[in-house]
Amino acid sequence: MEKELVRFENVTSYDMLQSNVKDMNFVIYEGQIVGMVALNDVGIDVLLHLLQTNTMDITGKIYIRGKLVHDHDYSDSSKNNISIIDHNNRLFKGLSTIDNIFVTPRPERHRYIIPKKKESSRFLWLKSELELDLPINKNCEDISNADRCIIEILRAVTAESTLIVLVGLLNFLTDREYKKVCTIIEKFCDKGQTFLMIGDNYNEIVRFTDFTILLRDGMSIKSFTREKYPDEFELLKCMEATFNECYNSPSTTAIKTDHVVLEFKHVYTEEVKDISFTLYKGQCVVLLANHRVQNNIMSLLQKKIVANEGVILFENKLLDGYLAKQLYPYGISFMLSNAYRQMPYMDLNYMENLTFGIEKKSKQYIVRKSIQRLLYTEAKKELGEVVDCCYLSELTKEERYRMLYSHIIFIHPLLAVICSPFIESDYHTRTFITELLYQLRAKGISLLILSANYSSKKYLADVIIEIHHKRIYSIYVNK
Repeated sequence: MEKELVRFENVTSYDMLQSNVKDMNFVIYEGQIVGMVALNDVGIDVLLHLLQTNTMDITGKIYIRGKLVHDHDYSDSSKNNISIIDHNNRLFKGLSTIDNIFVTPRPERHRYIIPKKKESSRFLWLKSELELDLPINKNCEDISNADRCIIEILRAVTAESTLIVLVGLLNFLTDREYKKVCTIIEKFCDKGQTFLMIGDNYNEIVRFTDFTILLRDGMSIKSFTREKYPDEFELLKCMEATFNECYNSPSTTAIKTDHVVLEFKHVYTEEVKDISFTLYKGQCVVLLANHRVQNNIMSLLQKKIVANEGVILFENKLLDGYLAKQLYPYGISFMLSNAYRQMPYMDLNYMENLTFGIEKKSKQYIVRKSIQRLLYTEAKKELGEVVDCCYLSELTKEERYRMLYSHIIFIHPLLAVICSPFIESDYHTRTFITELLYQLRAKGISLLILSANYSSKKYLADVIIEIHHKRIYSIYVNK
C-alpha cells in the first residue's frame, strides 16, 4: 500500500502582498517523482512557503506524513522537513562538500559535533554506491551548479527530508548538467526518496515524472500520468504556442557586419580556453555555458579580472584601454540574473530608477528640469501610470523587469550583456522577458546573452555558441 507523504485539500491562501494559491488539491506518495508545470508564476512562492512552514493565513487542510498540520482554525506553526533546491545556492560558504552534506545533525546523532573521519568514510561510500563524480574537499563556491544541486540533494537525504522540491532546474543547468542531476534523482527515487519538480518545461517534466499537475493562476487545473496524456498534451501544446508567439518571427534588426562591437580573440582564463567570437552591431549572440563560465565572462567585461592570454576588443579598441566612465553604462550595460530582485534601487522611485545615470549622457551633474519633464512625458507615454510609483515594493515582478529593461533603452548602450534572463521557471515570465529582449533589439542595441539553457527556441539569437569543458563545443548560426 502506498504511503501518503503530503496532501493539500482545498487550500487557499490570503495575503495582500503576494499572489496566492486557490483551491489547491494534490496528494504525493512515498517514492514518487511528481511534476508541476507552471504556466505563470502566480502562487508558486506561496506554495513553496506552505510546503515548508505551517501558517494560519490559509483555508483548507494540509497533511504531512498523515498528520494534520493545518486546517481552517488550527496550525501548529512549525517547520516541515521539506527541502527546496533551485537556482539559489543554499550551501554554507567556506565549507567543503563533505561538511555541507553532514552539517545538519541526523536525529540519531544526538550531538552537533561531526566526527570527520566517520562522515568522510560515509561520503566515500555514497560516492561508490551511487557512482557519483563529486569533488571531496572543494569549497561550495568552487563547484559546478550540477555538483551543487547533487550536494544539496545528498544533504536533504541525510537530513531525512520528507520531500525534496526541485524548482526550474532546466533554467539554470546546462543540458548535460541536468542529465547528471536527473540520474541521481532516479537513483534516490529507487531507494524510496520522494521528489517534486516544478518548472515550465512540459515535455521534459511529463517524460520524467510519475504524474504531472498543470498550474495556472495558483490553481491546479489538470493532472495526468506519464502513460496517459493524449488530450492534455494537445491542450498544452496549444497553450505553449500561445505563450511563445513572440518566438515565431525572426528578428528584422539590421546587422552591420562592417561594425564590430565586441571581439574575443583566443581568450584564456581559469574558466575558458581559447574562446574566440565576434559580435556585430545589431546582432544577438547567446553563449550557452555553466554559471562559472558566465560569471567569468561577465567579470572580464566588467574589468574585474583580466585574461591570462588573448585580447578583448570593444569598438576595435582594447577593453583594458577604456576608462570606466567611458565604458559604462553607454558603451556596455549589464543585466544581472534574477535582476528584478538584485538591481532596482529600492530607496529611489520609479523615474529615478529609470533615468539613473542619465546625467552622464547629458554631461551635467544635475539634469535640467526641462529634460526631466521631457523624460517623464516620454516614459509615461510608453509605460503608463506606473512611472508615478514612489515605492518599488508595490511593483510586480513583471513591472520591475520592464523598468530595468526600459532603463537600458533610455541609456541606449552599444552593447547590453544579459546574464541568465531565462532563469524564471514559468511560461509567462520567460515569454515576457523574451518580448523585452526583442524591444532592445528593435532599438538597435547589440545583445550578448549568457545562459545555461535556451528553451529550444532559436529565433531571438543570430548566433548560439555552446561552451563545454571550457572550450567552444558548437556554433549555431540562424539564417
